[in-house]
Amino acid sequence: MSIDLATLFFLLQLLQPVFGGVTSIVGVALQLLFLGLDLGTYFLGFL
Repeated sequence: MSIDLATLFFLLQLLQPVFGGVTSIVGVALQLLFLGLDLGTYFLGFL
């Protein structure tokens, strides 16, 4: 099964919104996680 560059490029263009959505969701989750860690250490230092 050989895929030429044009087909590969077309598939990448087709999947780009999916990857964009996944990466944005992961980015938001990581930001929330780091924010939670920052708040946790802040409150621990406050206590």
